[in-house]
Amino acid sequence: MKALVVCYSRTGNTRELAQSIARGLGADLDLILARERRDGLFGYLRCGYEAKLERLASITQPTRHVEDYDLVVVGSPTWSGSMASPVRTYLTRHAQRIQSAAFFATCAVSGGDRAVLQMGALARVDPIATLVVHEADLRSGRAKSSVDIFVHHIVHGSWQAA
Repeated sequence: MKALVVCYSRTGNTRELAQSIARGLGADLDLILARERRDGLFGYLRCGYEAKLERLASITQPTRHVEDYDLVVVGSPTWSGSMASPVRTYLTRHAQRIQSAAFFATCAVSGGDRAVLQMGALARVDPIATLVVHEADLRSGRAKSSVDIFVHHIVHGSWQAA
């Protein structure tokens, strides 16, 4: 199985989770990069506004091509109970070329389940696995077992590499 893990991360939490998943799968990692700044208070407010209104964001071209992979694992932070706008843009542009997918989301308190559902609906694919991790669990190390189960399900679950 040739796998790609792709994510957007404003603060580094989702990137940290993506790196752990990519290591577990032996997958390539590609980061979704927004063209406009998203740091500070203004960036934080922009993120919430775009997510709430389901807006697209301006992103750079990815370095990897989804059609070269058997599986694409897409990750997003949760903003205002929704997937991040850069992830929305990525899926809008590339979902039709994704053969099989899994989704994960990070969230401060709640909304991660909704973000994962949104990713699946936008990609028009039933994911082979999903994962929602609270930021506190990621920071404390408690998320490791959930990541291990997620990776195990992808590798040994109902979906098998050809």
